[in-house]
Formats: sequence, C-alpha cells, structure tokens
Amino acid sequence: MTMKTSQEAHAEIQQVRSRRAAYIIDKKFLIGMTVTQAQTYLKARAVKSRTVTLDGTPRPVTADCRCDRINLHVRNDKVEAAYVG
Repeated sequence: MTMKTSQEAHAEIQQVRSRRAAYIIDKKFLIGMTVTQAQTYLKARAVKSRTVTLDGTPRPVTADCRCDRINLHVRNDKVEAAYVG
C-alpha cells in the first residue's frame, strides 16, 4: 500500500466535502436567483454547477451523474429548477 502525499489527501478530502455539500444545499433556495448568483453561491461552497436547459432548450451535456454537481434549468437568466446530478 502506498502512502498518499498531503496534497493528495487534501484533494480527496475536498472531493468528499464537495459531494456532501451538493446534497446538503437546499436546491429550492437557488430558484429565482440569477445564474451568476447561483454559480457564485455554489462555488463558495465548493460545488460545481452546469446549465442543462436554457430558455426551454436543452443544452448538450454529458450523461454522467455526479453527486458533486448541481444541474440548473434556466429561463430569462433565472434558475427555475435545480437538482443534484
């Protein structure tokens, strides 16, 4: 078994925290925010985000499901739905 460097251990801890944060965040709180506000809020909590629909049009996204990311549905620059994925 190889020992992890402190940087590797720190990175692993950050990944775990990020995964947990995506589930802990109240997604309803994001609804009504502008995209910039939502992204700033999530970034401050080390959670990734992506816009999956923009003004009713689906955007090209990968089919992977990530528990450290929030998907956003956006209309008129406002978040109208958000979920982990």
